[in-house]
This record gives sequence, C-alpha cells and structure tokens, in this order.
Amino acid sequence: MHKLTPKEQRFCEEYLSDFNGTAAAQRAGYSSKSYEALRQQASQLLTKPHIAMRLFELKAERSRRVGISQERVLQELARIAFSCIADVVDFDDAEVKLKEAPSPDVDYLGYMEWRDNMSCLAEFNKTSTEDKTSCKVKLHDKTKALTLLMKHLGMLNDFDMAISCLREKYGLSLTRDDDGMWQVIDLSRIQPH
Repeated sequence: MHKLTPKEQRFCEEYLSDFNGTAAAQRAGYSSKSYEALRQQASQLLTKPHIAMRLFELKAERSRRVGISQERVLQELARIAFSCIADVVDFDDAEVKLKEAPSPDVDYLGYMEWRDNMSCLAEFNKTSTEDKTSCKVKLHDKTKALTLLMKHLGMLNDFDMAISCLREKYGLSLTRDDDGMWQVIDLSRIQPH
C-alpha cells in the first residue's frame, strides 16, 4: 500500500471534519490560484486509492470510538419514523403535559421505553398569559425519517426506476391528484404550449 505524505494525511483528517474536499485541501496546505483548481485538486486526491482507503479506515475508527453502527442509526430512524405523539404527551381536559418517567428502580423497561419515546420529541414549549395557556409540541420529522429508511431499503430507488420506465418505455407519467391518489398521464396526448 502506498504510504501517505504528511499533507495527504492532514487532508484525510480535515476531510472528515466536514466532508468538503475543497475546504479540506485548503486547510491541509494545498494551494492553488483559483477555487476551481483547488476543487479539482481535491477531487483528484479523493480518487487516489491510498487516500480513499485511509478515509475508510478513519471513518471506521471514528464509528467504533463513538459507538455508531448502521444498525444503531436505523433503529433511531425507525423510532422517529414510527413515533406517536400520544407516547410523549398526556392530553387531559385541563392541560397538555409531558408523560412522566417511571422510576428506573421500579420499572426499568418502562423507563427505557419512556426514554426512547422522549428522544422523538423535538420541541415542547408552554406559554402562559393571564387569560390562556398555549402549548407547542413537535416531534422530529417523521417524513424525513421514513424517506431515509425507504432509501436505505431501496424502496425509493425501485419506485423511481418504475416511474422512469413508464416514462421512457411507454410515454406515461405518474402524478398525484388533490386527494393524494396516483394518476397515470399519457405524455403523448399532452400538447406542448
């Protein structure tokens, strides 16, 4: 395996801070007369096998160090995607309040479930005036979490490929109507303006 120069090693370390090749090259000491030339230099560095391998090693080391795995990320995405506001907030006639945590000494599994549910909470804000109290409760973005899970499972890719096939092979397209129902459109019948 080709040994990295000190500048290449520094580039790898800088790249992992923000995944911006151009900025990493500049911070690592690569100089260029223009932004475009620096961008090209960064692109060339990222395609070198020994640099790609070092980046892979550094990412793996960091993942081990902080305990991040694909499974853990997917579990968290699933927790957010399938969260329910009723698992986080109690709605009674008088007020809206966060669910109380069970004592971990008495009900450890209940406490762990409560903790997992609370991790889905993005915002809980109560505002009181003399005549009323308002409460804003917001969970993390379920749609985004579902989309990321679907991408990971290949569901969106298959769907996108099917739409492309309909368009290219049969001259058809899909669209959603106001009720959210899918409609097939024959593109050959649409007259250009």
